[in-house]
Amino acid sequence: MQNRRRKIAMVKSGFTLIEVIVVVAIVGILAAVAWPAYQAQSMKNRRSEAIDDLGRIQVFMRRCYADNGGYECCDNSTMDAFKAANPPPIPPARNYTLTFTPANVNAALPACKTAQGYTVTAVPTGGGLQAGDSCTSFQIDHLGNRTALDAGAAAKPSCWGD
Repeated sequence: MQNRRRKIAMVKSGFTLIEVIVVVAIVGILAAVAWPAYQAQSMKNRRSEAIDDLGRIQVFMRRCYADNGGYECCDNSTMDAFKAANPPPIPPARNYTLTFTPANVNAALPACKTAQGYTVTAVPTGGGLQAGDSCTSFQIDHLGNRTALDAGAAAKPSCWGD
């Protein structure tokens, strides 16, 4: 009699195949919903890298202007030298490539003072983690004007995260 009770108890323990299939289906549905949200949040977090770098460069550019009276000598090579000497303020490009473009150029002014303005642009590195991001470029100029563009070159202020 006791043997029979043990056999019945063993037969009733465990999960049925239907229960396992239902659990796997639920986990699959949750993963399908959560993965795109995770990817979107990861891209948004990596955007903060570009925004932070542009802010650091803007501080560097103001310092360079104070030293030189213009932005002409604050070009990419100067920024590269600055990065080598001072790694924390302007880190090397990770997910974004940063470029400097002088503006308001007045050739009548002496060297290093010819450019009285600038624009720094951050674009996702080719084939990088941000390649599919809807925010394709960030710009900041000497006046502090911030611009973010989407793939169609339309302004997209929401990219700045304000």
